[in-house]
Amino acid sequence: DRTFAAIVRRLTRIDVRSVEQPVNPDDGNDIYHWPYLHVALPGAWSLSPTQAAKLRDYLYRGGFLFCDSFFGTDEWDGFRDGMQMIFPDREIEELPDSDPVFHTLYELTEKTQIPNFRTLMYRGTAYRADGVEPHWRAVRDDHGRVMVAIAFNNDLGDAWHMADDPRYPGEAATLGMKIGINAVVYALSH
Repeated sequence: DRTFAAIVRRLTRIDVRSVEQPVNPDDGNDIYHWPYLHVALPGAWSLSPTQAAKLRDYLYRGGFLFCDSFFGTDEWDGFRDGMQMIFPDREIEELPDSDPVFHTLYELTEKTQIPNFRTLMYRGTAYRADGVEPHWRAVRDDHGRVMVAIAFNNDLGDAWHMADDPRYPGEAATLGMKIGINAVVYALSH
């Protein structure tokens, strides 16, 4: 997302491209050139065994995957199925408030739900489907490092690209930016 790239460039000293770079696990070794990958709507992903194996290898080599913008039981089931293809032997866990990913640059102690803009505008709720309760989850490597950060029942992408829209809550936009920046800094430093 170009807006998030601009935010990271503006608020950190990280050298960030001006435009997003779509990455396809089927494109040779391209995936290994990017230390941080962001997946939106992972509740609908449909990974092949080859793609799952490449993502697993990428993550075991030190890559970082942030999964965002999915809500409710059905999307969680689709996401979990994909994660089990990638990591059949690893558990998804709730991140404790003390986890370094929440304290890398910004000290984040309160993590409220980051709203989906459309449902906020049309239904007056921050979530889609039955995604009432926000969850901050992860998959870790053998050393305890977060390899996959999961913002379930949240929409950080909307927080980033709607940040300047007065209809989007400013506190949610700010929190979304801080969580995203913490994740990038964590990915590059752990």
